[in-house]
Amino acid sequence: MNFESSAQPVARRLKILIYGAPKVGKTWFAIHTPDPLIIDTESSTDAYRGRADLPPFTVAKTASPLEVTPLLEELHKTGA
Repeated sequence: MNFESSAQPVARRLKILIYGAPKVGKTWFAIHTPDPLIIDTESSTDAYRGRADLPPFTVAKTASPLEVTPLLEELHKTGA
């Protein structure tokens, strides 16, 4: 069990699931959020990578949506 003092602030991160029809701008929206980590199961970020006109973003590419849960577990362990 971990005991923590309530006097210590906790860094919080916003977690968002973006869902919508094809070509409505989900990836574009995700790229423009502050310091994003994009879990890309459909290679939708490929068209935006390496572009100087876009802010930098981190991509976790997966071959299958089934890999998302283990990825989230790993992120949780590292505190990301």
